[in-house]
Amino acid sequence: MSFLDNILGRMGYHKAKDAIPRWLLASEQLESQQIPSGETFEAQSKLYIKLTWIQAAIGAVVDLAAPAELRVKKREGERLIDIDNHPFEKLIEHPNPFFSRHELMSHTLSDYSLTGNAYWHVIRYPDTPEGEPIEIWPVPSYRISPIPSKTMGIAYYAYKPDGITEIKIPSWQITHFKKYNPMSIYVGLSPIEALAVTAVADLDMQKWNGNYFGKNNAKVPGAIAYSDMINDSDWDRIKQEYKDQWGGTHRSGPMLMRGYGEAIQYIQMGMSQKDMEFLNGRQFNKEEIFSIYARGLTSVLDKSATEANAKAGKATLRDNIYSILDMMGQKITTSILSYWGDVIAKFDDVRELDRLMELRELREFSRTHTINEIRVEKYNDSEMTDERGDLLPDQITDQFQNRDVDTESGARVGVPEAAIGAKYAGELRAWQKYEIARLGKKNKRKFECKQIPKTLESAIRGQLKSAITEDEIKSIFRIEPEWMNYP
Repeated sequence: MSFLDNILGRMGYHKAKDAIPRWLLASEQLESQQIPSGETFEAQSKLYIKLTWIQAAIGAVVDLAAPAELRVKKREGERLIDIDNHPFEKLIEHPNPFFSRHELMSHTLSDYSLTGNAYWHVIRYPDTPEGEPIEIWPVPSYRISPIPSKTMGIAYYAYKPDGITEIKIPSWQITHFKKYNPMSIYVGLSPIEALAVTAVADLDMQKWNGNYFGKNNAKVPGAIAYSDMINDSDWDRIKQEYKDQWGGTHRSGPMLMRGYGEAIQYIQMGMSQKDMEFLNGRQFNKEEIFSIYARGLTSVLDKSATEANAKAGKATLRDNIYSILDMMGQKITTSILSYWGDVIAKFDDVRELDRLMELRELREFSRTHTINEIRVEKYNDSEMTDERGDLLPDQITDQFQNRDVDTESGARVGVPEAAIGAKYAGELRAWQKYEIARLGKKNKRKFECKQIPKTLESAIRGQLKSAITEDEIKSIFRIEPEWMNYP
């Protein structure tokens, strides 16, 4: 390495050949062999069309994740501040002339969930790595694959529309979202690989079920056996009568046999699968597929699940989706947003939050922190510029007592906290007494709130729906200090 290289290295600059680790360069040939062919990904995509459980699982993920808004933020110290109407936010709303934001996200999330890979073709102007992104196109994951280079990581991406013709796309034009693959660092691993046996078995079960109800019209195998050898003309007439009365989609009936046994008798024939084992088998397949593609969905859709199980399943599903969106935000940041400098992409949090718990935490936090500290830490907002920003919430009410209170929202605008607490406390106690007196009664009239804000009233009524004992009702109204500062 030259003297100039040493100086530039200390300043943070490196040659391109030093950017690729030696171990990666040494394993390029092996990595090339680990990349699946397009036929593999195409076969995985076709399973989405055929297997209902996979469609249901991926559809649940897409329906919850696709509406999440993407926001571009800038760093200020340790905080992230929203950038209003950032150019990339506008781009993602109108990614190209044929796709909406929701369609782009649905396509991307479905490809990522199904095949473990999703690709965006990012058009830039001018057509250079430093150009501004102006369009985003989703690329079918089964038609494109990375081509490793012997010296520079990924040489290009190969797009094969017909499986033969190859169109080379520069690597800087592609944003690749991928799952972890223990066999490759260039392509993601599809969950279908682990579910291959389960998926094929479930398809065979569907085929057997279709044949049973389609070709056989759900007729249970059986036969009526005649001991005598009936002559052909009478035998043909008997069979025709059975066909007219029992054949096709008519009532199920047995087959006929002659020259069997000593008398006319019915012979029950065993089925190839027992009904209960068949249904249990498909149920197991469904749960296994849901656990891979959409964790928690089984509890949400199970008709025998309790409300608590359904809520826990929904929370688990949303946690899984949050992880996917967080990965996408980080990939967009490193692959696309570098054009606009030190900014990052963040999707809105889709996880379920406990609103009441947040209020309690905020109440305790506000006891020892100023208005500005609360705005920065809890709301990611800018600091107030006047003297109020350096006061505790309790202090600010003492110094601005002459201002009014918004009776509809219950917002504190300078009135002492004690006054607001007294304003709501009496009506809250009356409401508690009213609910306890009418516990267990049907079609009871709702308590009429006069002073309590609508937002607080809705929150209390929502919790009262699940209260079935006097202690549970008291526990709802016992958190009076939190209600005082609501919302």
